[in-house]
Amino acid sequence: MIDGHTGNTRAPRRGRPRTEGLDERVLAATREVVTRDGYGAATIDEIARVAGVSKGSIYRRWPTKGVLVYQACVVNDDALAALVDSGDVADDLVEIAMMTARGQRSSAQHDVLRQVFADAARDPQLATLLRERFFAPRSEAIAERARRAIGRGELRADLDPALVPAIINGAQQYWRTVWDRPMTDAEVRALVGVIVGSQERR
Repeated sequence: MIDGHTGNTRAPRRGRPRTEGLDERVLAATREVVTRDGYGAATIDEIARVAGVSKGSIYRRWPTKGVLVYQACVVNDDALAALVDSGDVADDLVEIAMMTARGQRSSAQHDVLRQVFADAARDPQLATLLRERFFAPRSEAIAERARRAIGRGELRADLDPALVPAIINGAQQYWRTVWDRPMTDAEVRALVGVIVGSQERR
């Protein structure tokens, strides 16, 4: 490799450089293959072929099919890339809860989520990757929003911030499992009302 100064060579970094746009191509190819073939029949070989990349390039970024499919087909682009903080904690928690609700309302997305979770129950590596890459950061972002609200006096001081993401996400998963339907907008707002202390949201 050339170091960009005098033409002197230096030892190459371990691994290959990231190809521009590779992640986007792989994620798009994953959505295409899963939509066409279904989660169970989708393979890394076929995703690599459609994306025009090597399997190695995929496995270096996504060590299992489940974590790749979860990122491509389940994670929303707006899934708390930046902490939601408008200054109104109730509005913010409703917006956060609606992110989960949108995924629950898509039957195709819900089916993929169910199958990925089934794989994770059998595969400790996948379960760990999902937790570290997606679940824990998202939960911490929601808990941080709750901490800010507590500090501002928007939420009661004795509320455990860690319970807020558990209530928002866990309750919706429970609802979908038990009642076989996602929460309506009104039910999502009522759920947030349980957290903020009032179910009246206009």
